[in-house]
Amino acid sequence: MDTLIAAWGNSLGVRIPKALAQKVGLAAGKVVSVDVQKGHLVITPSSYRLEDMIADITPDNCHQAITAGGRQGKEIW
Repeated sequence: MDTLIAAWGNSLGVRIPKALAQKVGLAAGKVVSVDVQKGHLVITPSSYRLEDMIADITPDNCHQAITAGGRQGKEIW
């Protein structure tokens, strides 16, 4: 199936026909991964798994603990 590539700001956009999008579970707002494999542009639906995101946490990209300080009034701790 042929489709047209169009300018979209400083990028290019391609319309995915509804029938093809439905076959792979794509919908507006869905995140996809775009890659080049053996000279072909490959678009794959992304799925974020908690285990994968946790595995990517390192001491370098982890937020430091933040404290709001001590009591300022009659707060109950």
